[in-house]
Amino acid sequence: CSNAPIENISLDYSSRINLKKVFALCSFLRTPCLIIQTETNILEELEELLSVHILPESVTVVSSNPEVLRHPARFRLIVQPKSDLPFMSKESLNSDHRLYLESLYHHTYFNQRLHITANGDVKNTPETDFIAGNLQQSHCSSDWRERIAQPEFQRYWQVTKAQTDVCKDCEFRHLCVDNRVPEQ
Repeated sequence: CSNAPIENISLDYSSRINLKKVFALCSFLRTPCLIIQTETNILEELEELLSVHILPESVTVVSSNPEVLRHPARFRLIVQPKSDLPFMSKESLNSDHRLYLESLYHHTYFNQRLHITANGDVKNTPETDFIAGNLQQSHCSSDWRERIAQPEFQRYWQVTKAQTDVCKDCEFRHLCVDNRVPEQ
């Protein structure tokens, strides 16, 4: 488990974040998907970084900024409007077979995720408290494999929905990607 890949990195973008470091981290960790929430138009910088990096394979920008939303879809760069849907809604249910299989052994929201806050703190997800380090203060990508391998960072990866109090009796537990921190 400690060498499990990070499937996606989510980023709350701010001007303090060095996108080159984020792309270097994606490359080092072999992360295929980067999701960025921003109101700032950083699309030109993203296109430039995507032109010279193999990973991430795709970047999704989530924004409510009309200037960003007008940007046409490009290969590897997707722009989506910000949504105010609650964490559990009819629209958030997913009948994906891979999701079901993952839910049998892992928590479908917390497993193999990495989140970077607007000030550069690296956490499992926005909802978790443990901070593995700060991207802006780290000078070496190789440090991150050890930091992410820490049991505290991966604390919720192995918690299944059957072990989670609020989920274990729910009929939708294998379809839902619930972002509440699991309580057992």
